[in-house]
This record gives sequence, structure tokens and C-alpha cells, in this order.
Amino acid sequence: MTSLESSIQRERLVGEKYRLGPVIGTGGIATVYRATHIWTEREVAVKVLDPTLPHFEQLRAGFLREARATVQLNHPNVVDVLDMGEDDWNTAYLVMELIHGPTLRDLLLEHGKLSEEETLAILLPLIDALEKAHELGIVHRDFKPENIMLALNPEGAATPKLLDFGTAEILRNAQTRSLSMTRGVIMGTPQYMSPEQARDQRELIGPQTDVWGAGVVWYECLTGHAPFDGESPLDVLHAVCEAPIDLDALPEAYVPLLRDALHRSPALRISSLSELKTRVERMGIARDFISTAPASLSSFPAPSGEDRITQQTLAGLGPNEFQPRSATGARLDSELIRLPLRSNRKLFLVGLGLLMLLALSAWWSVREPLQGPEQHTGAVTAERDPAF
Repeated sequence: MTSLESSIQRERLVGEKYRLGPVIGTGGIATVYRATHIWTEREVAVKVLDPTLPHFEQLRAGFLREARATVQLNHPNVVDVLDMGEDDWNTAYLVMELIHGPTLRDLLLEHGKLSEEETLAILLPLIDALEKAHELGIVHRDFKPENIMLALNPEGAATPKLLDFGTAEILRNAQTRSLSMTRGVIMGTPQYMSPEQARDQRELIGPQTDVWGAGVVWYECLTGHAPFDGESPLDVLHAVCEAPIDLDALPEAYVPLLRDALHRSPALRISSLSELKTRVERMGIARDFISTAPASLSSFPAPSGEDRITQQTLAGLGPNEFQPRSATGARLDSELIRLPLRSNRKLFLVGLGLLMLLALSAWWSVREPLQGPEQHTGAVTAERDPAF
């Protein structure tokens, strides 16, 4: 047991106001606890950085940068950061909304693969969130099913949420980048890393890196498996850089789109998420699926007590150790979420259908012409006081 763990076991209080409950997740650099604000009794997720890690000061700077980046995004499809700070234990902590619902990984494990419409309904709002991040000079770099949650309410309506900006790259401008969380260490998850990440070509990391990540997740949703695999992390990284991609496994209409999204050269890849969405629009994939959208999903209250559809929760984690795929698909980094109960499956699918209608209708009604690449001139610095 580390000194941090010992202190937490003894005190169970972080930032003098968050009483820690059970561990709900452990990542490569941090532990996430279910917690309660001692004054308001609001349940939250508290992510605590491990101060015993090598290069801790650099990690702490990146950890706090994650909070500022997420707050600056202020997007309905990004997990909400409520508070942040440093504690007497010489560590840093992040306070986030506590999300109730499955991850995209859970959905894939349950159903094998998703329909084209389900995939669009989940990914398009998240692509909008990533696009907003790019406008602010933030590249996520770890877009994967484990970092995508469907926040459920008692009616079964779902809102996709993007987690974990802990490996994000903050671009200062087109030529200069700020220090990453760990210089000299490849950050990310092997199956979902771009070739430039796998080769540690930091000068090539940019918006096209997240285009690659979106392409990999899109491929997995439609086929039921990631395009790259291997027995070890090095095998997977080699496959990412060299192995041919089985485009025949895709629905025919998606072959040109994902072939170009998964081009190994960033210069030849689809250049932006805006271009990716424009390509989808030109394909006409979603047009026949749109009908009258229901009221905003955000108007429903969060699940509570016995009304909660799922029994466990998840908040964003740092990079985890590689775990090889099992016979049924890629394994969860941590077993934090239980699949939707069979008795609630119809309710869940109804909610997912409502999400699809809302997301696709909103996208078609407010989409804008493709814009040119934006120059990034400053790192994110904005902070927000917690609203309890």
C-alpha cells in the first residue's frame, strides 16, 4: 500500500470536502473513487493522481491541464469537470460528474456490433465534441470504446459522453507544442493509436490523429472488431503501422470513407473531423433515418436509487496497461460497468433510438460548410468554480 493509499484509507477526505467511497476504477496514473460532497451530499467521481509515479511533477501538470481543457470545452457530450485542486498529500485531484450507464465497449460486448444508424447516433455527437476540442487546440489522442459512455436516465434515454482527456495534446501553434504528460513515453491504447503515435512522431500529432481514432472506433462498431490486433503491445503497434486493413469486412458504402480516415500518412488522411462529417453527409447515409426529434434528452433527471438502470459507474481514467483481446472481443481496461440488465434491454434500445433521432436531426439542421484549418495560438487556461 502506497503512502497515498494509506492516507486515503485513514482520512477518506480529499480537498477537505469530498468524502471518498469505494474505488470505481484504476488507471495507469490515477485512481477514481465514488465520493460525496460533505456539504451538499452530491455524489461525484474523484480522480486522484498517484504521487509515487516517476516524473510526477510533469504528470501533475498534465493532469491539471486535463481539467482545464475539459472545462474549457463545456460541451454536452464531454464529461463535466466540477472541481480540481492539490491536496496535502502532495497530489492532485479532479472532481467529475458521476455518470450512470454503459460504455460503448459494453454495448459491443453485448451485441457484437452495431447498426449503421446506432453507430452514427453515438459517434456524430462525439465527433462534434472532438471538433470543438480541436478549435481550442486540444487533440484527445485516446478515442476508444472505453472512453465513450452512454449516460442513461430513468426513461432509458441516452447521451453519449466522451471521457478522459488525460493523454490530450495541447497545441500552442502549428510549429510548437507544449510538453506532454510524459515525454519519451508513448501515450494511448495500442489498438486505437495512430501510426504517428505508434512511431512517437510527436511533430505529426494533430487533428488528423483524432480522425484516425474516430475511424478505428467506427470500423469496430460496424464490424465487431478493431482493425488491428496482436499478442503483445509491440505486435499491435507493428500492425497499426504496417498491417493491411481488412476493408472487405465493412459495409460497402463505408469503404471509401474509412479507407481515407485510416490512411497511415496524416498528410493523406481525411484532414479534419469537419471534412469527415461532410463526407458522411455526401454519402446520404443518415438522410432517410431522420424524423421528428423528441424533446431534449437533457431535460430528464439523472437516475437515482432503485430507478438506476445500471449498478456501477465510470469516470475517465489515465492510460492503462495493455490487455490482449479475448475470443469475444477487446477486454475492458477495468471491469467498472455492468452490462444493461436483460430485463431493461428493450428500454435501453428505445432510449438509444431516441438518441439517434435527436443527434442526427440536430446535425442535419445546424451543420455548417466545411471550414479551413484553424491556427491554434494558445494553450487552454480557463478554469471554472464548482457549482454545487
